[in-house]
Amino acid sequence: MRLFIGLPIADETRATLRSMVDRLRTSIDSKIGKIRWTDPEGWHITLQFLGNCNEQQYDCLVRALRFVQMHPFQIEVDGLDTFERAGVLFAGVRLNENLARLQHQIVRETTTCGFAPEDRPYHPHITLARTPRGTRIPPHQLMRSNSSTYLAEKFCLYESVSGVNGPQYPIRAQFPNQ
Repeated sequence: MRLFIGLPIADETRATLRSMVDRLRTSIDSKIGKIRWTDPEGWHITLQFLGNCNEQQYDCLVRALRFVQMHPFQIEVDGLDTFERAGVLFAGVRLNENLARLQHQIVRETTTCGFAPEDRPYHPHITLARTPRGTRIPPHQLMRSNSSTYLAEKFCLYESVSGVNGPQYPIRAQFPNQ
């Protein structure tokens, strides 16, 4: 199974982003190329991508992630941007002290199960679409977004499952367990 750890998106934030994406779809120039829009039901903020994992690693992860201390904190989603080299259009997430601490704790705990931390800085975001690599969306086409704030109260261990209509992200475990 292919796993990652992330924060779910609040319903109000999902609705705000969905409205922005609907407007953006009609405003983006057709010259940009094929854009694959992500399913709003799968939107999340990745804390750590783990990749392929066997049952033994899965069991280790579930045990290790129970040691992560998470207290509810505010998430602020603000602004649209792109990772041109990766071909990703995203909504930015402000990296605050609580989010950075949670992400650091998760990375620390997952190393006990054999997972290596990323070698690049953590850049929280919500992937809205995939574009051809190297595609630059002109800034004037990235409309100004309304910021959205919500209370993060849990993080989840997700599985990435390929499907006919794109990937699906079922939740395998939630922390703190409810």
